[in-house]
Amino acid sequence: MGVAAALCMACGLSALTTAPEDWTAAIAQGSLLYRSGAAPLDRRLYPTLGNGYLATLAGADSTYLAGVYTIVGETEPFRARLPGLAALWVKTSANKSHCQTRAPTQRSNCGVPGITPGECTAKGCCFDSFSPDPHGDPWCYHQSNVTSCTDPCLVSVATPASDLTWADHEGFDMASGSFLRRGTVANPSHLATRTASATNGDVDTAQTTGTSTFRSSRRVSSPSDSHNSWCGEAMVEQRTFAHATRASLLVTQFEINATLCPIGAPQWTITLLPRPGANFSDRPDFEWVSMPASTPNASLHAGVSLGAERAGRLIHAAVASLAPTMSAVEISVVPGESVTHFFPTVYMSDAGAANASTAAAVAKMADAELAAVVASGAENVLAEHCAAVTAAHADARIEVGGNLRLAQLLNASQSALLGSLSPEVGFSTSPGGLSTGGRWTVDGVDTHGGRGYPEGGSSYYGHVFWDADVWMLPAVLPFTPDVAAAMIGYRQRTLPAAMAIAAAEHRNGTKWAWESAYTGASATGADNQEIHLQAGIGLALRQYYRVTQDKAWLAETGWPLLAQIVTFFISRATTLPDSSLALLKVQSPNEYAAGIDNDVYTNAAFAAVLEWAAIVATTLGEPHPEQYAALAARVVIPFDAAAGRHAEYTGAPADLRIKQATLTMVPYPVMRPMLPSVQRADLVYEAGHIGDEGPAMTHSMLAIDWLAMGNVSGGRAEFLRAYASNVVGPFNQWMECPLPPDFCQGHRPATNFLTAAGGLLQSVIYGFGGVRYFDHNLTLRPVLLSNTFSLTLRGLRWGGAVLDITATAPMVTVEVRRNSDSNQGLCLTSDWNRSFTPLGVGAAVEVPLPSEVTVVAC
Repeated sequence: MGVAAALCMACGLSALTTAPEDWTAAIAQGSLLYRSGAAPLDRRLYPTLGNGYLATLAGADSTYLAGVYTIVGETEPFRARLPGLAALWVKTSANKSHCQTRAPTQRSNCGVPGITPGECTAKGCCFDSFSPDPHGDPWCYHQSNVTSCTDPCLVSVATPASDLTWADHEGFDMASGSFLRRGTVANPSHLATRTASATNGDVDTAQTTGTSTFRSSRRVSSPSDSHNSWCGEAMVEQRTFAHATRASLLVTQFEINATLCPIGAPQWTITLLPRPGANFSDRPDFEWVSMPASTPNASLHAGVSLGAERAGRLIHAAVASLAPTMSAVEISVVPGESVTHFFPTVYMSDAGAANASTAAAVAKMADAELAAVVASGAENVLAEHCAAVTAAHADARIEVGGNLRLAQLLNASQSALLGSLSPEVGFSTSPGGLSTGGRWTVDGVDTHGGRGYPEGGSSYYGHVFWDADVWMLPAVLPFTPDVAAAMIGYRQRTLPAAMAIAAAEHRNGTKWAWESAYTGASATGADNQEIHLQAGIGLALRQYYRVTQDKAWLAETGWPLLAQIVTFFISRATTLPDSSLALLKVQSPNEYAAGIDNDVYTNAAFAAVLEWAAIVATTLGEPHPEQYAALAARVVIPFDAAAGRHAEYTGAPADLRIKQATLTMVPYPVMRPMLPSVQRADLVYEAGHIGDEGPAMTHSMLAIDWLAMGNVSGGRAEFLRAYASNVVGPFNQWMECPLPPDFCQGHRPATNFLTAAGGLLQSVIYGFGGVRYFDHNLTLRPVLLSNTFSLTLRGLRWGGAVLDITATAPMVTVEVRRNSDSNQGLCLTSDWNRSFTPLGVGAAVEVPLPSEVTVVAC
C-alpha cells in the first residue's frame, strides 16, 4: 500500500468512536462511509450523488444530466453544466469546534479593543470573554487552523471554509443513497449575550445524546421562565440525494433539531446560502431566462445551450427549485421541536427526445413536476426514495464477511457505477461517470484554451469509451441486466453514426467512435486505430445474451449489431499470402503500441466474436453460419514459440513497455482456450512489463486470470494492487492512475474513475466468485478473498432465475430465490457429484469447496 493512500485511509480508523451513535451500525456494516467534518477535503474526493439521469458531486456547484452536452468555444463536446442548487451551506458565526478549544495563550488577535461579540463573529472569528487572561489575551481571535486529510500528492481543492463552520460529521449513506452532514449551530443572539449574562446567575448546562452535545443556557433562579430561557444551539442534519424513482429530482433537506432546548424559549433563525458559483450567471453553458413558477416561493429557469454537439440541435433545459439561487434563506429554530426544511430541485432537458422541444415547453414540465413533488410532501418523497434504494440493495449486492475495508470499497464502487447509469435513460457513461465531464473543474478552473482534459480534471468531458462496454457493463450485468441493456441501447441508438464513420473510412459495417457523446459522432473528429472497441462491443453482446438467455432480444437487437461488427471486420482485415486474416495498423489497449500489426487482444477478441456469430446464426436460422467460424479460424493470433507464450503483436520486442492490460485479457474476458503453460507464461510476462503509471484496472484482470488457474495467492496479491494506490479519501474515490499524479504523465487523473471500479467488481464476481456464463450454462468456482470468512453474490441473474451464491471456508451454497420462467427448471452438478440435483425455488444446495459448480436448465 502506498503511503499516500494509507494517510487518508487512516482518517476513518476512529469512525466508530467519533461518529454519531446512530451512524455506527451502518459504518460497521460497510454501508456508510464516514469522516469528521472538522478538516477540509479535496473537492474531487466527495462521492457521486446520482440516479443515471442526473448526478452531482456531494456539495458541488454543478449538476449534469445524461446526454446533455455543448461545444461552446471547443472543438469537441463536453457535458453542459447546470447550477448545483442542492449545494446549500449554513452561514454561522464562528464554529464551536474551532473556537472553544483555544486556550487564551494560543489566540491570535482578530479585533481591536472594545470590539463587540457581533462585530467579531461577523468577521468569521471567535469571541470568548470568559476567564479573560489578566495579561490582555484577546477576546476576539482567529479560528484555529485545521489540517487537511487530503492526500499530499493531490493538488488541493479544499472545501470552502464556509462549509466547515457547522458540519462536525459527514457520511455517505450508500444504503439510502444520501450524503449526510451533521453539526451543531450556535444561536448568535445567545453568543452575543453571554458576556452580559455571566454575572446574572446563568449557568451553561450540557445535555448529551449519543455523541452529539446540545447546550442550553438557563437562569438558575427561575428555570421555567421562558422569557429568561435561551436555546443556545441546535443540531442540524443536511441530507442530499438524487431521487431513485423521480429521475429529475435532486433533494437537499435540513432537519433542525432543538428538542433539548426549553419549550417557549425565543425562536431564532439559521441562514442558508447557495454555494458561490451555483447560480445561473457564473460559468454558463446555457442562456437562462427566469420564468414565473406555479409553486409558491419557487424559482423557474428555462435555458438554451450556447452551443450544439450537432448542427441545428441546441439543448433546451429547465430548472425548477425551492432552493435559494442567489440570496440567503432564513429557516427557523423552534425550541423544543425538530423541524425538517425541504428544498427539492427538478432538472429536465429535451436531450433524449426524438424531436427538439422548446425551452418554454421543458420549463412547463419541470414546473409541473416540482408542483407534484411539493404536493407529495417531504416525508413521502423521502420514503419513496428510501424504499426503492432499500429494495434494490436487498435484491442484488456483493457481501464479504469479516472485512470492513473491503465491504466499504465494494459498496462504494457499486454505488458509484449505478449512480451514473439508469435503465430508464438509454445512455452509457464515461470513465469519470455522470458527476464530472464539464468544461469547468470542481475548483472553478476553465479547461478551455489549452488546458483541456484531463489536465483540468474534467474526466474526459463525459465521453463514452471502451471503458463502458468492457470494464463497466460486465460488472453491473449479473445483478442489474436492465442497466446493461440501456448501455447496449446506446450503441444501438448510435448505429447510424457508427455506420457513417465506417463509410467515411471506406469500410463496411459499423465503426463506433473511440470517443463519443450523445449523438455517437466522433467527439474528437479524428480517426482512431483502437478498433478493439468494436470487438469489445461484440463481447458485451455475447455476455448480455449469456446472462439473460433472451432469444427475442438476440433476434431484435443482438444479431443486427453483431452482424454489423462482423461486416466491419471483414472489410478491415487483410488477407495474407497464407490466407490468414491480419489487422494492420492498429493501436493496442496498451496505448504505447500504435501503428502495429495484429494486436493479440484485438485479434483474439474479433475471433471470439466471429465464433459466437456462427452460434447465433445457427440459433436464429441465419444463412451460412459456418462462414463465421471459418473466418475466426483464419485470424492471426501472434505467438512467440521460443518464449512459449503469445506475443503482444507481430514483431513485438521482448522488453516491451506495457501501459495496461492486453495479454491478460485474452483468457478473460475473451475466454480464448489455451494451454495452462501458455497462459501462465502470458501472465508472468505481462505482469513483469506493466509500468506503475498505467491506469488502475489492469491488476483486476490479472487477479481474475490467476484465480482461474488456481493461483490463489497470486490472485489475492493482484487484487490488492488493483486498489491499494488508486483508492483515496474517506469516501473511497478511484483515481485513474496511482499517485502521485505525474504517474498520469503529468495530468490530473480522472476521478471518480469508474473504469477501475468496474474492474474491481469484475475481479470479485468473475475472479473470487469464479462466475462464467456460457450459451447454455453457468459455472461457479468460488474462492474467499483475503481476511474474509464468506463471499455472497446476492441476486445473481441467469435467464429468468435469481440466485444467491454464498461461499464459506468449507462449502458453497446455491439457492434459487425466484424464477420467472415457470417452464424452465434448473439443476446443479459439480466436481463432487456428477449427477444432476434439481434446484427448486427456495431450496438451497450445498457443495464442498474447492469445486466447480455448474447450473443448467433441466
